[in-house]
Amino acid sequence: MMNRLSINSLSIYSYEFEKIYVGFSGGADSTALLLLLQAASVNSSLNQFKFEAVHFEHGLRGEESRNDAKWCREFCKNRSIPFRMFELGMDPRGNNIEAEARRKRVEFWKNTVEPGTEAVALGHHADDNIENLFLRLLRGSNSSGLTALRAERVIDGVTYLRPLLGFYRAEIEEFLKGHGVSDWREDSTNAELVRTRAIIRNAVLPEIRRHFPESRKALLKSLDALRKDAEFMEAEAERYFKEKIKGRRRVEVAKFADIPQALMFRVLRLWLSSLIGRDFTPDSNLAERFEAEITRHHPESAAGSEKKSIPVFGSSALVVQKGFVCFDKDMETVAIKINMLVWEWRTNPAVEFTGHSFKAFVVDSIERGFFDDRSHMTVCFNADAFPDRLIIRAREPGDAMVPFKGAGTVTVKKLLEGSSLDSDTRRQLPVVTAPDGEIIWVPGIRRSNFANIPDNGENDMANGNFLVIKCRRLDDLTQDGGQRIGDS
Repeated sequence: MMNRLSINSLSIYSYEFEKIYVGFSGGADSTALLLLLQAASVNSSLNQFKFEAVHFEHGLRGEESRNDAKWCREFCKNRSIPFRMFELGMDPRGNNIEAEARRKRVEFWKNTVEPGTEAVALGHHADDNIENLFLRLLRGSNSSGLTALRAERVIDGVTYLRPLLGFYRAEIEEFLKGHGVSDWREDSTNAELVRTRAIIRNAVLPEIRRHFPESRKALLKSLDALRKDAEFMEAEAERYFKEKIKGRRRVEVAKFADIPQALMFRVLRLWLSSLIGRDFTPDSNLAERFEAEITRHHPESAAGSEKKSIPVFGSSALVVQKGFVCFDKDMETVAIKINMLVWEWRTNPAVEFTGHSFKAFVVDSIERGFFDDRSHMTVCFNADAFPDRLIIRAREPGDAMVPFKGAGTVTVKKLLEGSSLDSDTRRQLPVVTAPDGEIIWVPGIRRSNFANIPDNGENDMANGNFLVIKCRRLDDLTQDGGQRIGDS
């Protein structure tokens, strides 16, 4: 039996904001939320507040997207609801479109909402919460990530409200029909089994409900338990951060080593966010590397005096050495300190590093026989999935990667031991990494499973958008693994 949705069943009455912005896509959830907030805002017996509908035009679905914007504008005009449209200008050919769109929306809210006195209301509901649980499980999230959708949350000073989290999509649609609204907008991409969320929504969850009819209630109960656990650990991490680390750019390794493993990621997040000046969530790769280096550089470890850099984002990095962890926003400075080169290969296609020259260029076709080349001094990647920035650095103890077509992680040391290179050559070999520190190539040894080129046929020539990178030893220019492509 469904619950009945009304302003009396929500927490809107308890809001104490001067103005609330409503993310208004035109879908059933945001349309219902808009009507509920309008009703609450004009009720003289309640805490009155101003409100405004904000529609984001992503520019990704052509005429359908423009029609959505037109419908939203007319809906608000007919009900005397303040309306604003913001064009995100998304490139449909870009990589990770959903993450980039979210970043732009968050940036808009940060530049628009007055912290403390204004808030953003979003239409996420119970079904969204369950879908988010599965999405985050597939990403390996902790309990804080699994319960990221909460009724009220402050991020970068912006308060986000989700009044509909206790209601299912069907209950929200029933509310709209009861108020004479039946023409809300439907995003056609939600039905396509392409994006992960759509697959979970349209294929995975219906199958689970078919076999386990009460699964939604059970999953929401688990989410509530996970949220309570997460809130406790977040509070503990906040307490430790304030007592031991807050306000410091240079922190003893021992202070991090003493943190329970369940809190390590959360304390690191708080520290980096405070130094960067905005809410920042480290990805799993960064978190794993940080924990590994804290263990290796603990004062009791023999590796305590070694210097290690962990790229954070953009031009920033964490440097671990001599019992301390330091944060440096300028990776160019960090690079000098730790024998590392930051390579913007698109604007600077040729560079040199410790006795090696590197050259990068993009081609639209390549001989398939090139992929059988075994010198590993020339490699080819899918340019569409490749970052604009690379890092070339000296090898460090513990370096490892997943070799191309390999099944698991292998240490660089083991790969070197299996090569035919002499010891002097091996000792001088650098490694090439992605911005997050993932090793993608050891010149002369192996490349990794990174930005692989899709197999599109058995023709002699492969067509696409390929990045070719060559490496040469400056004292031995005959070592060139790319004679089939040639220099340019």
